[in-house]
Amino acid sequence: MALIQFREFAGETIPLDGQEYESCTFRDCNLTFSGGLPPMFYDCVFLNSPVELVEAALNTVGFLVAMWTIGHEAFVNNIFNAIRASKQFPDRPIN
Repeated sequence: MALIQFREFAGETIPLDGQEYESCTFRDCNLTFSGGLPPMFYDCVFLNSPVELVEAALNTVGFLVAMWTIGHEAFVNNIFNAIRASKQFPDRPIN
């Protein structure tokens, strides 16, 4: 993971996968996540900088929609409950 510190990004497309940001500001940026290693953020500010899921990350959302649609609501709810309960990346599978 690359550590990026004390940077101000403006009007850029920023790939987030596998990055670590500390004391950075993202202003009017397009933040993209493609499903690699989760990024880490410490004391960062986000101003008008939406996150876009692409590639494998977007496919994962499609998978969750499909599971919900075929009746596996409990599986999808367990994932969201695990997200709500912790601010850390899960260290074990969620089922």
